[in-house]
Formats: sequence, structure tokens, C-alpha cells
Amino acid sequence: MNIWEESFVVSFIRKWYVLYNPLLYRMLGFFIIRFSAA
Repeated sequence: MNIWEESFVVSFIRKWYVLYNPLLYRMLGFFIIRFSAA
């Protein structure tokens, strides 16, 4: 795997992480609130 492909994969993972991280935190917070209230 050459350096260009590696940088492409890293940028792709970074984009996915930035897109889905807030959503994951929101879901996690939702479940924590649900279970702590129950």
C-alpha cells in the first residue's frame, strides 16, 4: 500500500469519524439518560 492510498484511507476515516461522532455521542447520551432514569 503506497503513501497516497494510505492518506486517502486516513482522510476517508477522518470524514466518517467527524460525521458520525456527534450522532454516536447523542445516542450514547440518550441511552445513559434512559437507563439512569429507569
